[in-house]
Amino acid sequence: MAKKKVIETDIINTEQQQFAEDMSSFLETSCGLEIQTLNERDEINYWIDSGSYALNWIIGDTFFNGVPGSKSVLVAGLSEKGKSLITDCWLGKNIENGGISFKVDIEDAAGFKFTSKVVGSEEIAKQIRLISPKVLNKKSDKMNPADLIITIERLTTIMNKIIDFQISKGDNKNPSVLVVIDSVSQLSSDKEITDIRAETDKRDMTAQQKMRALFRAITQMLKHANVTLVGIAHLTANIGVMFGEKTVINAKGSAFGYASSLTLQAVSSKELLDPSTGATMGIKLKFKTKKNRLAFKGREAFTYLYFDGGIDPYGGLPELMAQYGIAKASAKPGVDGTYKESVNFTYVTDDGKELKFKTTSIKEVIEKNGGIELLKEIETNLNNSYNNKLKAEGITEESLLAQDPMDDEIEDVIEEVTEE
Repeated sequence: MAKKKVIETDIINTEQQQFAEDMSSFLETSCGLEIQTLNERDEINYWIDSGSYALNWIIGDTFFNGVPGSKSVLVAGLSEKGKSLITDCWLGKNIENGGISFKVDIEDAAGFKFTSKVVGSEEIAKQIRLISPKVLNKKSDKMNPADLIITIERLTTIMNKIIDFQISKGDNKNPSVLVVIDSVSQLSSDKEITDIRAETDKRDMTAQQKMRALFRAITQMLKHANVTLVGIAHLTANIGVMFGEKTVINAKGSAFGYASSLTLQAVSSKELLDPSTGATMGIKLKFKTKKNRLAFKGREAFTYLYFDGGIDPYGGLPELMAQYGIAKASAKPGVDGTYKESVNFTYVTDDGKELKFKTTSIKEVIEKNGGIELLKEIETNLNNSYNNKLKAEGITEESLLAQDPMDDEIEDVIEEVTEE
C-alpha cells in the first residue's frame, strides 16, 4: 500500500500559489465557473434551527445552528416515532426566521389545529403552505386521474419550478425555502398509477430511476436557490434476505440517501406525562445521526416536544451532558437512556462553580448562571469530550463518514430499570 505524501505548508511557495491563482482565473473565464479554496467556501448557505440544543449539537457540533440549509435531508423511522412532528416544527422555525415553508402532504395527514400546537402558534401554522394537486373540476370529464396525485415526475417539476423562481429573483430571493415531503415512501410514479388503474399486477421498475433523475436535476441547484429539501421515509423489514430480517429505508431507491447531507433516524418515542394529572403533555423523541456530512455520524439525542408550546430547547441536554461525562447523574438511566424526573444532575463550570439541576429545571439554572455564555462553555466541553472518546476508542474518520444501517425497532414501552 502506497504511503500518503505529506506536504508541509512552508513548501507551498508564492510561485506555486500564483500559478494556482492564474489557472483558476483562466478556468473561471473560459468555462464560466467559480473557483474557491476550501477555507473560502462556506458549504452551508444558512441553517434552520431544529428548536433543540441537543438535536442541533448531534447534527453540527454546536447548539446554535441546526438543519443545514440548501441541502437534502432524510428523516427515516418506523411508524409513530415522531418524523412528521419534528419536521412540522422545522417548517415553523423556518417561518419564524423569515423563510417560506412548503409541505408536500402525500399522506394527506396534515391538520391545522394539531400543527398549531406543535409549532406553538396558529399564526405560524397558517403560513405553512400545503402543495396539493388541483381540485377536480366537476364540469370537466376530461380530467386525468393521475392529475389528482403528486407523483415523482410531478414532484420533480415542482422542485425545478421552486428553484427556477428563486434564482430568477437574484439578490431578492427568499433567504430560506424549506420543502418537506411527507412521505417519500408513499410517492408513486406515473407508470404505477397507470398500472394500478389498468389493474395490471406489474412491479414498477421506473420509480428508482425517476428518483435518481430528480436528484441529478436539483442537487447542485439547491444552494443557488436557498432551497432545502427534507424527505420523510418509513423503515420496513426486508424479510427473507440471506442473513435474516433487515430494516431498510423505503425511499423509492437509494437516490435520496446518497444525495442527502444528513440522515436522521427517529429511533423511539415516549409520552411525556403531567406529574399531577397523568395526562399526556407531549412526546420525548430520540434521534440518531446515520449519515452526516457536517459532523460525524452515530450521535443520538432526546428532543422534548410538547403539544402546547412545541419543542423545549433545553430538553435532552441533561441526558447528552451525562452521556459524554461532563455532568454526573445521581442515578443510572433506564435501558432506553432516559432518566426519571427525580434524578439530579451536577455540572461543574470551568471556574469551579457546581450547578445542580433536573431535566425539568435545567433551563432555569442555565439562564441564572450565564445563559448563552454558559451554553457555549457546555458546547465546548461536549466537543472536547466527544473527540477524546473517539481517540480513546480508536475510531477512524473513514468509519464515521460511511452511512450506518438503520437500527432495529426499539419498543415504545420499555421497562425502567433505573436505580435511585
